[in-house]
Amino acid sequence: MGWVVAVVVWIVVASGLLRWHPLMTLFVATVAAAVGTGAPLPEALGWIAHGFGKTAGGIGLVLVFGAIMGLALERSGGAAKLASALCSGWGRKMPLAATGLLGFVVSVAVYCDSGFAVLSGLRARIAERTGASVTALSTALATGLYATHTLVPPTPGPVAAAQNLAMSQDALAQNTLSQGAIHWGPLFAVGGTVALLCMAAGVVYARYLSTLPGIRALDRSLNNHNDPVARGGLDDTSGNASWGWLASATPIALPVALIASGTLLKERVRDTGAGDWVSLLSNPSMALFLGALLALSLLKKRQSHAHPRHEVIQKGMEMGGSILLVTALGGALGYVLQQNPSVQDGIKSLAHMDLGLVTPFVVAALIKTSSGSSTVALVTTSALLQPWALQSGYGDPWGVALVVASIGSGSMTVSHGNDSYFWVVSQLSRTPASWAFRTHTLATLIQGLVGLAAVLSMDGLR
Repeated sequence: MGWVVAVVVWIVVASGLLRWHPLMTLFVATVAAAVGTGAPLPEALGWIAHGFGKTAGGIGLVLVFGAIMGLALERSGGAAKLASALCSGWGRKMPLAATGLLGFVVSVAVYCDSGFAVLSGLRARIAERTGASVTALSTALATGLYATHTLVPPTPGPVAAAQNLAMSQDALAQNTLSQGAIHWGPLFAVGGTVALLCMAAGVVYARYLSTLPGIRALDRSLNNHNDPVARGGLDDTSGNASWGWLASATPIALPVALIASGTLLKERVRDTGAGDWVSLLSNPSMALFLGALLALSLLKKRQSHAHPRHEVIQKGMEMGGSILLVTALGGALGYVLQQNPSVQDGIKSLAHMDLGLVTPFVVAALIKTSSGSSTVALVTTSALLQPWALQSGYGDPWGVALVVASIGSGSMTVSHGNDSYFWVVSQLSRTPASWAFRTHTLATLIQGLVGLAAVLSMDGLR
């Protein structure tokens, strides 16, 4: 077990003190973990390739198409349209809830750090229209994005976790670890419910922050209302396209609807001619592809950019590919650690302690806090705990969904200095790090604990 602890310490030191890139940090950690198993090196290196390929093959296209969709919504002004719609009606009276909900919806298809970069400029607009605290709006937006990012498919982290944990019926009967099909219905139901509660917790905490004299003083010192950086570089024409907010929401809503409807219809149409089509259209990669096409259709040809769609696709491929490499290495690290006898013994010890769904939460929180990556925490913890899930009676579809939600809640806990998202939020909102620890970091701790409480409550109802 000491070798595993050394690997975790390396991730903390390399990412936090040495400022290594996550790709290089995780590769060194994965190779060290492979050597630490004591297996022959060719076999150990084969585990790296297998874990990397398994993760990349499962979520690669989902990542790329999601990145393309997010960039297209940004460039077309679709994200600004959604914000304008949320600021009308009840959104004007409840700006923090509206901002949290905006982040919650957008992060279904966009990574939370990218989503905050896209939407951060809208905070100033919302503050100008409603008089809300800019710092509180930052917290509401960041926590809304964060909740969906860690808990709701087709976001890659929860999808990868579900893929790692999915057990076939033969596996359940024979007590083996063969891969089974992902059951999307329970994942949406459990993950969506827990994410909504976590988003609400973030909004409540943001509302509390807005009552503090120090936060109002911080708002005045930052003067974010007139800061072009705080406005995210968005001009007032970005939301004045001929199409409305419904067209902006469709690229995000379509993939979710296709995947969810596939869950409901697959069993009913399995033996009919429509069965193959339902399976095709409800596949997350295909659903995200169709969503990306819709988002790209919102882009208009400009004189300065003859092919804006080509540019968005190219940049989306670059963004999605870079994220995929880090994510897949996290999967490889988890797979390699799973082969370590000391890790297997540790998992058995945790299972024997009868901690229930607290176990995946604690493991994910440790990995998140040490590595700084929620996606790595989701992927690595799910790979490590696949045997535990089966042995503890969580191998059925609803059990897998609860484990994924517990891991997702743990992967929120906490976002601090070694997390890129922490710096995205603090830098784009112009919040000093000393304040960001009190606003953003503490908010993610509250979200994680609320998520764990929700998961435990649902488990008690099974």
